[in-house]
Amino acid sequence: MRTEEEITKAIDQYADMVQKICFIQMKQQCNVDDIFQTVFIKYANGPHFNSPEHEKA
Repeated sequence: MRTEEEITKAIDQYADMVQKICFIQMKQQCNVDDIFQTVFIKYANGPHFNSPEHEKA
């Protein structure tokens, strides 16, 4: 599990990209919000990545 600081940093860094990708695929803001939340919950509870490139992917 990641620290609150790591999660906040990831959200600050990737939030715009994740929202844009979700909106392109889903077309409805309510679905985008749900997926956005799921992405970062999985990130928070998931394993640590080997490099920043793996984290972004």
